[in-house]
Parts: sequence; structure tokens; C-alpha cells
Amino acid sequence: MQVEAVLAALGHVASRAQILDGGIEPRALASAVGTGRLRRIGRGWYADREATREQVVAVRVGGVLGGPSAAVSYGMWVPQGLPVHVSLARNVSRLRPAPAGERIRLDWSRPAGGIAGAGPQWRVDPVLAVRQSASVLKRDHLVALIDSALHSGLVTGRAIEAIVPADVIRRVDPAAESGIESLVRVRLADLGLPVRPQVVVPGVGRLDLVVGDRLVIETDGRAHHGVERFEADRARDLELAARDLVVLRLSYRQVMHDWAAVEDAVLRVIERRGHLARHPFLRSG
Repeated sequence: MQVEAVLAALGHVASRAQILDGGIEPRALASAVGTGRLRRIGRGWYADREATREQVVAVRVGGVLGGPSAAVSYGMWVPQGLPVHVSLARNVSRLRPAPAGERIRLDWSRPAGGIAGAGPQWRVDPVLAVRQSASVLKRDHLVALIDSALHSGLVTGRAIEAIVPADVIRRVDPAAESGIESLVRVRLADLGLPVRPQVVVPGVGRLDLVVGDRLVIETDGRAHHGVERFEADRARDLELAARDLVVLRLSYRQVMHDWAAVEDAVLRVIERRGHLARHPFLRSG
């Protein structure tokens, strides 16, 4: 097996021991480094050209990816712009400085010793990633992360109940299909509004959120959209409007960076009781 294949199977970062266990001879490993196919990023650690900046930073410092940084590597929803979360074993005493300009957060909650198992060892497991995230994320962000972890089957409800507060558990919904949807649901519920997730409307499909009887909120956390998806969303909005429903379509930027405007718009609809018309498709009673 080629050394690149071994690294790819291990997530693009691996220890020397893992590489040799994968059938690579020491001479072949040295050759891969000498020719630039691999690079040494820490004592006994190597990365290929596909390794992410976050992976490299964590290992260079002397740890592994933890918390939100590990969570996002598994596909969980995590807010953008966080520092690299470096998980350190409790017995680690020697750390190396982070590369210039890198923002890092050190976390000493991992048990002593390395990451067990034959798989990738550059990140903590999903449950520990959630537990470490619980100490650094705001409540609504943590709910969104847990929603995505449960929705994708990365963790179980029982595991989550053992590591996060009860007030977070009460707000979790594994049916949520995006982190932005989770954030809006939690924030509106915290305002005391009657919000229902994943409401199915015949002839239209599944709606992200419905407030009351007829205020439909659709969320879109993607930064870029294809033409087909854009047109499908507009056709969907037209059909909902034709059924006399109020539709608010929210972007990632609006939810994450302009929530006050979103909340104001929703509350104005509520004030004029625009959410209460008893529509046969969406009635909650």
C-alpha cells in the first residue's frame, strides 16, 4: 500500500506508529517526507497535502482536535470563526507555541494517554467533542450542535443526557435538518412562541418551522446555492403564499449576525396576529 493511501484512510494525519502499522516501511516514510508528499508536523506525527489547517495546528501544539473543532470534523454543526480547540491529555507538560496568528483554545479535560483505537488519532471521539463543546458554546449553539450529532447518528440520546445540562436536553430535537433551523427554533421558543419543527404540508413538503398556524419560517444555512435549488425554493414560496401563509426565508447571515432584525420581524407578525389564522394545512389544534 502507498503511504498516501494510509494517510488518507486515517484522515490525512497520522502518527509514525500508525503509518508503520499500515504496512509502510521506515525507508518509504522517510522518502515520502523527503519528496514533499508528506510533512512532519510534530514529534512522530505526519500530514499529507489534504490535511486541514486545524489538524496541523492541534498536533503541532502537542494535542489533538477537540471540542467544536473535532465536532465539525465529524460533520456536526458548529458556528464559524471559533479558535482551534486543542484537546490535551491531563499529563501533558510540554507544549509548543501555536503558529503565528493562530487563535487556539487549550482544553485539559482529556484523560491521560493517547487516543485509543486503530482509526484516526488526531481528534477526540464524538461524545467527548460534545462534552468539551458544552463548556465553550452558548446554549443555543450547543443545542444546534447536539441536534446535528443526533440527526446524523454520531451520538446517542443516552450519551448526551449524561454529559450536558437538563435545560439543554429539553431543547434538543434530532429531527432538525440544519444548525440554523435549530437556532431559530430555540430562540423563538425562548420567546414563548408556539413553534413547531418539521411540519409536513401536502403538496408542498416539509417546512422547517411553523409559528402558530400560518407563519412559516424556512432557514438556509448554505453559503452558495445552485440555480436549481434557488428556483425550487422560490416555487415553494409561491405555493405557500398562494395558500395564504406568511413565509419568512432566513439566511445564515441573518440568523447569526442580524438576529435582532429577525426577531423584530417575527414579533411584528405576532403582534398583528398574522400567525393565528386557522389554516387547514397547518392548524395545530
